[in-house]
Amino acid sequence: MEWIPGGHFAMCSNHHYPKEKPERIMEVPGFWIDRAPVHRAQFAAETGHRTSAEIAPDPRNYPGALPEILVPASLVLQGLIRPVDAKGPASPWWDYRAGAD
Repeated sequence: MEWIPGGHFAMCSNHHYPKEKPERIMEVPGFWIDRAPVHRAQFAAETGHRTSAEIAPDPRNYPGALPEILVPASLVLQGLIRPVDAKGPASPWWDYRAGAD
């Protein structure tokens, strides 16, 4: 593990998009980080954390939803076979995959 010391940084901007205002100085505390990448499965084994993609949705939160879609799943970026309008709906870019993690 490597220690990353805390510090300050400027968050947002007063000079670009209005929604980024106001620029402000933020403080981040120091933290430890692994030198090598940690695979999701390693992280889960160590922490017990499960992502929302790994937890079946509660049917009470989705009245009328088909049972076959109330399973752990992910939206996965898919390859496109034809050009799509980048300003149009995002659905051509994504594929709903049950069991994907």
